[in-house]
Amino acid sequence: MALYGLVTIEQSVSKSKPKYPFYMIQLELRYSLRSLERHAPWIRRVFLVTNGQIPDWLTLDNPKLTLVTHEEIFPDHDHLPTFSSPAIEAHIHRIPGLSEHFLYFNDDVLLGQPVWPEDFLVPGGGYKVFLAWRVPDCALDCSATWLRDGHCDAACNTESCDWDAGDCVGVDPNLQPSPAPDPVDEDVDHNAEEHLVDLEPGNNSRWEPEGIRPISELSAQERHYLGNDLNPVDQLDTYGLSLLKVNRLYNRRYGPEQRRAIAHMPHLFSRAVIADLQATFADEFTRTSAARLRSGDDMQFAFAYFYFLMSERDRVSVGDIFDTIDTDGSGTWSDREIRTLLTKLRVLPLTREDLDRMWALLRSCAEAVPAAADLTTPPGERYLDSNLPVITKEAVLACPELTTQMGRSLGNRTRYPHRVVDANELVSFTMVRSNSSLLVGALDSLRRAPRKFICLNNNVGAAPESETRLVYALLVDFLEALFPRPSQFELPANYRNRFQHVSELREWERQRSLLRVATVLLTLLLLASLLHGQLWSAVCRRRRRTARMVVEL
Repeated sequence: MALYGLVTIEQSVSKSKPKYPFYMIQLELRYSLRSLERHAPWIRRVFLVTNGQIPDWLTLDNPKLTLVTHEEIFPDHDHLPTFSSPAIEAHIHRIPGLSEHFLYFNDDVLLGQPVWPEDFLVPGGGYKVFLAWRVPDCALDCSATWLRDGHCDAACNTESCDWDAGDCVGVDPNLQPSPAPDPVDEDVDHNAEEHLVDLEPGNNSRWEPEGIRPISELSAQERHYLGNDLNPVDQLDTYGLSLLKVNRLYNRRYGPEQRRAIAHMPHLFSRAVIADLQATFADEFTRTSAARLRSGDDMQFAFAYFYFLMSERDRVSVGDIFDTIDTDGSGTWSDREIRTLLTKLRVLPLTREDLDRMWALLRSCAEAVPAAADLTTPPGERYLDSNLPVITKEAVLACPELTTQMGRSLGNRTRYPHRVVDANELVSFTMVRSNSSLLVGALDSLRRAPRKFICLNNNVGAAPESETRLVYALLVDFLEALFPRPSQFELPANYRNRFQHVSELREWERQRSLLRVATVLLTLLLLASLLHGQLWSAVCRRRRRTARMVVEL
């Protein structure tokens, strides 16, 4: 199934003066559906999430298309109306009839090449995670690798970095003693005076941060450091702050790391994983849902989802680890299986000392818990120079030193299997601005070599109407070149949808249903009346025949 999230715009479409932002959304959605039908024909059903607006070209009679309003998916209607895409995305898994796994499209994304389920799933099970540019650092000059490294770094000693992820908590650098004299300068007098510096409450360093600067204000060199060509850097003020918020939250739960933004493309989501994510961060998603407008405090949906998927781990018991190593299922460990275990516990290459120490440990464990008489090591599973007894699960479980090693190295595993994929060669991101010359060059590059996923992000803004019309004319020309054939979700040419809002459609459907019910009732009443008349006529004829028979007798 494919799910489209239509950006919420609270404005009507005037016939005399087109509202270009909404027209842009309709334009991109129309051709996105064309690309979906052309390059992903295996999609069985399409859901379109909207705040109520209906594109005038959209057919409403296609059984594969379902319109979904915010009222249908928001459990708390006090959070409506909303104009925040993160708030809407927090509830897309609640759509009635949505499959367990579904593709989620933004309306500005198109398919440039054939797409199949294998593009989103790892063979043998697991999800592909498509990453793009680096997430901005929590503070200027504070690398993610410095967080929680055991050293209080001044650049990271800010609230936005959680005081160097805890490294600076309890550290008081206010007292700055003079350094110990260098042996070379033994005869030089030193100032042994202790200098104290007054600092703001809560700040335990002499470095005063400027705060988190909007990414669009950074220099070109700094912007290049933050991302690559996939990074729409000048639109990341709110989006970038929401990334930083989730990144900080995940640093606390999973530990600091250099994370990357999720590529702007269709992604495969699991309803079960979303439910698990929202149960884990319930308060954060409730605040996101309640927000009317997008803000830096939002739970950025795709970023939160995929790093949750990659970071969550489950505990594995020592007994399960034993069974995993016991590949022949004999209930005992052979020498080959013991070597496999060693490769997971020791640094490679293995040495003779590693083998001897493990054998000695296993021998002592096995002697403490002798094997049952019916358990033996299969023939041919001991090396010629091996003198190990039978190694059973009970012996391993009763060996604290070994279980500690196994638990530390193998005691947890990724809850959701996955594989990280670099999206640079798969996604083309084009920021659509009012500069038509730059736009022509970008679109020609896409014509020459369209990538699998194409994003045309609208950033025209308040440009003069003449420039805006030219930009949209260029876009239509480009999109018609790629997808000239209308999809099954479009009305025929020269036809327009009579409904501009879902409420109008629902009211018409309600009246149509009432009319159908009334028609059925009237038909039944007419049939009943006819039947009653026929029966009454039959009864009357029978009475007359009976009366004549009595007279004749």
